[in-house]
Amino acid sequence: MQVTIATNCLNGHSVSWQSQPLIEGTAAGNILISAAILFSGNTYKRTVDFAKYLNLQFVSYSHYYTTQSTILFPVVQHTWITSQSALVKKLEQSDSVDVCGDGRCDSTGHSAKYGTFTLMDEKTNLIIEFSLVQVTEQVGDQKAVKEGKKLKKDCQELLPWIQSDSNHLWWCSVTCEQNADGLSEKWLSLLHHITGKHCWGASKEFKLVKRCGHPRISREDQKEIVWVENGSPAHVALEEFITKKKLLKDLAKLTEFHHTESYHSLMTKYTPKREHFCYNGMVARTQLAVLDHNANVNRTQAEVKEGSKQGEKSFNIVFGKQRKNWVAKEIKTPKSSSYVEGMMNDVILCKKGKKFKYKPKT
Repeated sequence: MQVTIATNCLNGHSVSWQSQPLIEGTAAGNILISAAILFSGNTYKRTVDFAKYLNLQFVSYSHYYTTQSTILFPVVQHTWITSQSALVKKLEQSDSVDVCGDGRCDSTGHSAKYGTFTLMDEKTNLIIEFSLVQVTEQVGDQKAVKEGKKLKKDCQELLPWIQSDSNHLWWCSVTCEQNADGLSEKWLSLLHHITGKHCWGASKEFKLVKRCGHPRISREDQKEIVWVENGSPAHVALEEFITKKKLLKDLAKLTEFHHTESYHSLMTKYTPKREHFCYNGMVARTQLAVLDHNANVNRTQAEVKEGSKQGEKSFNIVFGKQRKNWVAKEIKTPKSSSYVEGMMNDVILCKKGKKFKYKPKT
């Protein structure tokens, strides 16, 4: 990455020019490029392919991974611990703390090597802690396949409804207005909807909810949807599942709708599913995802800067694929990367000899 030109004039003077400065004998650009790859959520392989297509000389594989393990990982961990400590101190001053937790694991059969459990402060939407564990999927997969075969027997009619049923549970929690009875009745209404019945009278099970919450379904759509026959083995199996006492009892805990989906979506930028990372690399990338999330989670809505609508809230009109209509989506203010600037400075300091506490897993 570094070009050095040495010249000698006729009078015997020697001049040496270097394309970039050195930090403790190493080209500064090599170190900073390695840092930028990791801090931006990119991978060495993708970036080196980009350089290859441009015939651009690039940092070597060994240099990148040596820099990553000796400098970048310690800097990322130091930044995360400092940020987390400040966040915890603020929470300690609060009268109460309400957290929500969620787990994420890579797709089975691909990179299902790690599982991440995250805790988020509900009031601020800030991530306060995460735990990364290595999981062994091989035995679990075999058990899941056997269990799946058993559950799918005589219930093929339910296969097209699996995603819709999952979405229905999400919708029940969003729209229940913190009413446990209303949430339970909306959940049980699935037994009617799935058979093509969208209105029903009051009963012991339905005192608050007496119809589906979706718009009227046209005759054309009614014909295209494969409804489940009432009383069929598939319908009976579904009824046995969604009316389980333990499940209905747990539903009461979903009345206050909280989720970590936006964070998990961002996490795929730093830990793409089809990429394999060592444990220490996975920890560092998860820490980067948390830092990014916490720095930008509460961005305000942007305003129109010029024209007749100057000062008004800014929206983007997008077409929703699921509902098949146009909706106005808020445009947020630009993301902040101030924490990255601090890490880049720490990278230079670390190369110059500053020590950061770091305990890699061997």
